[in-house]
Amino acid sequence: MTMWRCVLLVSLSLFAVGSNAADLAGAEAPDFVLKSIGGENLRLSEYRGEVVLINFWTSWCGDCRESMPALNDLYQRYREVGFQVLSVNMDRKREDAAEMAANLGMRHPVLFDDGRKVSKQYEIDSLPVMLLVDREGIVRHVNEGYRRGRETIYLQQLRALLRE
Repeated sequence: MTMWRCVLLVSLSLFAVGSNAADLAGAEAPDFVLKSIGGENLRLSEYRGEVVLINFWTSWCGDCRESMPALNDLYQRYREVGFQVLSVNMDRKREDAAEMAANLGMRHPVLFDDGRKVSKQYEIDSLPVMLLVDREGIVRHVNEGYRRGRETIYLQQLRALLRE
C-alpha cells in the first residue's frame, strides 16, 4: 500500500469516528459545576428530578446558532413541567457567548466552560451536541449536529422522558 493511501485511510477513519459523547447514552451524566452569565455557579446534580437538556455550543458555530431558537421554544413550553436546558458554552471569550445569548434572547441558563474541562469530561469533539438526561441523571439521548426539522425528534424524546 502506498504512503498516500495510508494517509488517506487514516484521515478518513478520523472523520468517521464521530463524537465520543454518544458513548454516554445509558450512563449517568457526569456531574459538573459551571459559572453562568449571571455569575452564579450551577451544578448539574441540583437538577436531579427534572429532565435536563445539556447543549454544548460555541458562538462561531452556525449550526449551534441555528438550533438556539428551537431550544428556547422547548424551554419556554416545558420548563413548568420539569424541563431544564443548560447551554454549555465552549468559547474562549465569555463576551462572545454573552453577546450571542443576548442577541438570540436565550432564556435558559448559559454556562461557561472555561478551559473546556466539562466538554472534555463529556468527550465533545463536534458541535452542537445535545444530551437529554432523565430525572434520575441518566443520559438517555445524544443528538449530534443540527439540521432544520430535528426539533420534532427533540420534542418526541423530551415528551417521552417527561411522561416517565
